[in-house]
Amino acid sequence: ERRKQRTTMAEETSLRDACVELVFYACYRLRLDIEVTAMAISILLRFIRHEGDEFSSAKLGEDEIKLVVATCLFLAAKTEECQRRLRDVINVTHRLTWSKPPSRVLVGTPSPAPSEADEDDRGGTLVLDHDYLALKERVVHMEQRVLRALAFDLEASQPFRLLLHFAKFLRVDRCALRRAWALVVDGLWSPQCLDTPPNALAAAALYLAEQFGSSQLPAGQASPSSRQSLPWWKVLGVSDEDMASVCERLLRAAKEASLVSSKRGLDKESPSVELTKKRKSL
Repeated sequence: ERRKQRTTMAEETSLRDACVELVFYACYRLRLDIEVTAMAISILLRFIRHEGDEFSSAKLGEDEIKLVVATCLFLAAKTEECQRRLRDVINVTHRLTWSKPPSRVLVGTPSPAPSEADEDDRGGTLVLDHDYLALKERVVHMEQRVLRALAFDLEASQPFRLLLHFAKFLRVDRCALRRAWALVVDGLWSPQCLDTPPNALAAAALYLAEQFGSSQLPAGQASPSSRQSLPWWKVLGVSDEDMASVCERLLRAAKEASLVSSKRGLDKESPSVELTKKRKSL
């Protein structure tokens, strides 16, 4: 029974990582910013948490799971006021899951490559026929289902803007800022980072970036209420306990992201890396 439970957990983790990977690739193709990507992943992981054991390839099927990913992308784009046409979202999701066969993208198992004839028929832009209109209607119904599951609460504070503000306040150099930015992006793979306050995520990423690099952050800052010197993360509203736990979460998330990349053969120019380069502020 324990072996069966471990197998089930491994399958759920593999499916979750595949869905997150699909969101990264789709956002890159749709030219969506990293904040929209983070919002889409947040909506997806919250929905997976709400569904529990019901969210599996055996119970839902690959088509239904792809439908959930497309719906989360569409919702995130609307929430962040960076709208994309529903047709574009559906076509990008369709092309990505066909260029990489669905069983490989959503389950992680290898499958034979499609023939050129099949790729021309099914891997291109969807035809505006009854099947497409039915698929569009299914996305609308799935949107209502996701919204009800999340109690119509799509508010999610992202740590990226805070990270830039903290880096400017602490006078962090560009190399350390890039390392911290990459750590926050890796945190998107972990459901544990969903409930982490954004200021704690940003501060922990800067602290770890300092430990990994040669740059040094200020040892302390003067407290407004006293003359005692406080660690810089306490000035930013993060306690010692929160800093330690969030650093551990980020390190675990970075390890998970590295394992996913090595298993799926993602190179250094994968969308998750490219998205971090799109921020003009860097």
